[in-house]
Amino acid sequence: MLLAQFMLTSAIALAQDTTDQPLTLPQRLSQKVSNLQAAFQSTPPDNTISVSALTLQPDQDVLLGGETGIVRETSVLPAIQVQARADTSPAGSHLDSSNLAINKSDSSRLDLIRAIQIAVNRHPAIAQTLAQLSSEYSQVDVAKAGYWPQVQAGVTTGRLGTSESGRQLLSLNATQTLYDFGKVRSNVDAAQASVDQQKAVVLKQIDAIALQTAEAIVNVRRYQELKKIAEQQVSGVARILEITQLRARAGISSQADPVQAQARYEGAQATLLQTETALNQWREKLRTLVGEALPQQVTDLPAALVQQAQLYDNPPIDTLPDIIAAESARREAQAKRQNAHARRYPTLAVEGSVSRAIHGRNPSNADDDGTYSSVMFALNSNLSQGGALSASERSARYAEQAARARIEATYLEVTDQARSFREQILGAQRRLNVLADREQSIIQTRELYQEQYKLGTRTALDLLNSEQEIHLAATDRENTRYDIWNNVVNYIAITGRSRAVYGLNNTTIQGLDIQP
Repeated sequence: MLLAQFMLTSAIALAQDTTDQPLTLPQRLSQKVSNLQAAFQSTPPDNTISVSALTLQPDQDVLLGGETGIVRETSVLPAIQVQARADTSPAGSHLDSSNLAINKSDSSRLDLIRAIQIAVNRHPAIAQTLAQLSSEYSQVDVAKAGYWPQVQAGVTTGRLGTSESGRQLLSLNATQTLYDFGKVRSNVDAAQASVDQQKAVVLKQIDAIALQTAEAIVNVRRYQELKKIAEQQVSGVARILEITQLRARAGISSQADPVQAQARYEGAQATLLQTETALNQWREKLRTLVGEALPQQVTDLPAALVQQAQLYDNPPIDTLPDIIAAESARREAQAKRQNAHARRYPTLAVEGSVSRAIHGRNPSNADDDGTYSSVMFALNSNLSQGGALSASERSARYAEQAARARIEATYLEVTDQARSFREQILGAQRRLNVLADREQSIIQTRELYQEQYKLGTRTALDLLNSEQEIHLAATDRENTRYDIWNNVVNYIAITGRSRAVYGLNNTTIQGLDIQP
């Protein structure tokens, strides 16, 4: 009892030294018990990822270093039109809610939105990150266990007292922390910040799978168009070959003309086979992502995707997974620093114990088969740890500074990549207009050469060259057009808009609710 009175007196003195409020010890203990009850009543985490819950708050003092945006004046914004011809596909007119649903009944066509939604709902890489997220949630429960009483029970045997041997003593001990200067709370905060980091990893993985699928769709469409151009080249060269053969048989032209035409025809066939191989490779890549047999044709990309990308807006900081992860790492380091600081102070707890001797005397009161119980306040503190606490606090402080710098560096990198993709889109758009005019000029040249060839003023080589130039111009046009699409989907991914543009918000992905 003297020990209990001493600990109680020490607790009162400590409470008076560490607070300026005129509260008595029972009042302070009551306040802490109320806080514990509030913590006990918290609901377990659900399977929902809310980006708004991870948004950086204004009071977090995140510096992004001056002018980091990519906004231009509205009056000088150029229009982006990636279609060199009218888009007649069903998904090409607009991107509304009807385009965002997975329509499995239509197995003859596969569009961008449907492919992405199928891919993210089946890819095992996302399932892996979700399992890791569940593990981090469990660590939060481990940290919250410090709020609850810790109970131990055991049986000891041996010499009980001076003469009893081979006897047993049953014991039950319980400890409830009353006040620890924030040790448990900081552990919970660190665990929750780790959960938020893993949430960002899940979002990043979803965006990565969406980007892979979008790139596969773009390249399947690219090589579908290039295959048509290659087939047109084979047909065009075949016509020239037939004409040269007829003229050579009639003695109008030399035998060299059909030989040259035959060589070009075989080259066109080789180009067609190469294009078909590339198309099949990208189709297999897409089939790996969606996990089902692909239809013969993949529909063109929706024209409204360019407007959805918001090329001239600043990347939204609250939807970038890398920045969300960096901010969560900063909060985790902050919680660890607070925990290291709190461990400098003692922990006030109430301890209770009950023991009962079996076939012998209880050593606590010397009663035969006796029972002994006690309840006392305990104030425990580590007086010295060789500087470990100071080192831990410094380490956490530096980690917090590193996380702040990482936020700024990540945003700068995102804006730099966004500018790069945007300029590539604008440059390709200007080049696309030039290529369209060039293609029309070459078509007119071919028609003139055909007329001059009939008159004998042009050779078969001129016809073959003009046919090849048309193929190269059409190939450049389609490659440029789909380079624009590829840059658009990369811009959407780098700026964190994938979930909004592809209709993944407010949906369930592998059992996880995604909230904007």
